[in-house]
Amino acid sequence: MLDSLMDRLQRLRAEPEIRFAASLNFSPLEPAREPRPAAAAPARDSLSRLLHEENSGLKDPVRTVVRDSSAWKDWWGRVTANHLQAVPVPSVDFRREMVILVGLGPQQSTGYDVHVMSARHVGATLQIRVQVSLLGLGPCMAGMMVTSPVDIIRIPRSGGVVTFLDESFQQDCQP
Repeated sequence: MLDSLMDRLQRLRAEPEIRFAASLNFSPLEPAREPRPAAAAPARDSLSRLLHEENSGLKDPVRTVVRDSSAWKDWWGRVTANHLQAVPVPSVDFRREMVILVGLGPQQSTGYDVHVMSARHVGATLQIRVQVSLLGLGPCMAGMMVTSPVDIIRIPRSGGVVTFLDESFQQDCQP
């Protein structure tokens, strides 16, 4: 019995080390749903990033869909309000495209971020998956400055209802 146990321990030591990585999601758990047929998601290439930055001029958190040029110019002015020089408004063909804008609003330090990860149709709804990165616990190396992260993408136009699904994760720092 002892020899058998020692043989198993020797085999374990000889096997390569296996490491696991995990993504932590601190979003509230949703109740289990009935499985639905998978909807065709837009190709990853259909997400065209127009701007991703840490220091936008947004004063409040935002999740919005822009479907016309007048609203787009207004939002672009708000987002780039902190720039020293005017930034040209990226062109968008609103007959065929629309803009998804997500921002965290003011944060008290660096270490926060927001990204549009995907856009996919779920039934008649277009679901926008947003990843929010939060400053973790521990002695994190973060700059002490107010930031306002934003991510803006252009996607094919959809006339349906758009919902935003935020997925937050916290990157804890090692001592």
